[in-house]
Amino acid sequence: MLGDEQERWLLDGLTRSPARWNVLAQQVIFSQLDFRESTEGNYNTEAWDGYIAARQRILDVLGSGRPANPIVLTGDVHKNYVANVKQDFDDEDSPTVGAEFVGTSISSGGDGRDQLTAGQRKQLAENPHVLFINDRRGYVRCTLDRSEWRTDLREVAYVRRPGAQITTRASFVVEDGIWARSGRNGPHRHHGPQPSSRLRTSRVISPREARRRDLYAAPPMAVPKQKQSHSRTTKRRSQHKITAPTYNHCPQCHSPRRPHRVCPTCGHYAGREVVAAPVDLDTDD
Repeated sequence: MLGDEQERWLLDGLTRSPARWNVLAQQVIFSQLDFRESTEGNYNTEAWDGYIAARQRILDVLGSGRPANPIVLTGDVHKNYVANVKQDFDDEDSPTVGAEFVGTSISSGGDGRDQLTAGQRKQLAENPHVLFINDRRGYVRCTLDRSEWRTDLREVAYVRRPGAQITTRASFVVEDGIWARSGRNGPHRHHGPQPSSRLRTSRVISPREARRRDLYAAPPMAVPKQKQSHSRTTKRRSQHKITAPTYNHCPQCHSPRRPHRVCPTCGHYAGREVVAAPVDLDTDD
C-alpha cells in the first residue's frame, strides 16, 4: 500500500507528532473486514486487508502511545462504517488503539436502504470491532475540541429527487486520552449502563434526539439535476434530419424549381443557360 520512503515518512511523523488529535485521512478501509461468516474468512485484498504486514507496522506505532488519539477517516465503499482499530484484529480482547469512521457517498449508489442486508448483518457478526453500518447517502461531520471528538453520521432519505431533509443518523464520541487510560475501549454502541470498570467513550443518539439537540442544522442537501443523455443513434438522427424539400420559381420561365438548382424546364441558373453545346461528330477537318 505504501512505498518504503512514504511509510518511513508516515511512521516518523506519527511518532513525533505533538498534536492532541492525529488524523489519518486515506482512501480505503483500514480495519480488518471479513465478509464471510466462517473460519476461513473472505477479505478485500484491494484495501488494507491485502497489506497486512504494512498495516501491522502502523498498528504497532499507534499502540505505542505515540501519537495521541489516532483517528482514521476513510471513504471508497459508499457506506458508513464505524470501527474500533485493534492492535490485533484476530483477537477480540486486543487493545483498541484508534477509531475509524468511513464516510458514505453523496449520491453514488442511489437512495440506498434503511435496513441492513443479510451480508451486512454477517459482517457485524463476523467482525466484532465493527460497530455500525449504514447504507444511506450523506456525509460525515466531525467536531472536536480539547476534551472530545464527535462524529455525526449525516444522511438523507433519498437523492433521486431534490428536497430531502438532512438528519443525523447516529453520533459517536471519543474522549481525549481514552485509549491511553483504558487500553481497550474505543467508540462503541451504548445500550444501557456500563460497568464502572469500563469507560464510556461513545454514545449513539436517536434521530429524534439528534434533531432536537443538533446545533448545526443544515439546509436540505442540494442535489444537482442530471443531464439528459441521448444515445449516439438519436444524436446522429437529429443531426441528419430529413426535411421536406422547398421550392421557389425560376425567374425566366416561372416554373417551380429547387433553390440553387438548375431549372429543369429551361435550364436557367445564375443568369445563364446551362445547355451543352451541340457537337457535330461528322465534320471533317
